[in-house]
Amino acid sequence: MTVIPSTKNPGQVSPLAHLAARVLDALKWEIGAEELLDYSGEPTSGGGKQRGVVDTDLFGVHGLNRGDDVLLVEDTWVSGSHAQSGAAALKKAGANSVTVLVVARWLDPTHTAARYLFDAIPHSPQPSAQVCPFAVPGISECVAEM
Repeated sequence: MTVIPSTKNPGQVSPLAHLAARVLDALKWEIGAEELLDYSGEPTSGGGKQRGVVDTDLFGVHGLNRGDDVLLVEDTWVSGSHAQSGAAALKKAGANSVTVLVVARWLDPTHTAARYLFDAIPHSPQPSAQVCPFAVPGISECVAEM
């Protein structure tokens, strides 16, 4: 398991890496948490830093054993280009398979496709850290904690 590294704070350990390692430990999953990717900061395969463009050279890969299956965790998904760039870099470096798990999806309400989803979801009060976004009516616990 590895995470997409921060492009805003390159070289620093991602808070997501700490969180993911704690979750794996709590679940007693027998997979290791390693930092296999680093942000190169120098895209070279044509995509540059443009949103929505996959660039296999955006992230450097180190410590991967050829043939490994990798769980790649991303904190948010806006365009998907960072997750896809990380997955492509891992495959290019010899990963057998890469599965991407995204913790949250960021929707732009001005985007036409996202607008349909926003319009279909019943409007709720302002988001709050005190209210579980996965609460199911009639169930007191947060579904995400189950």
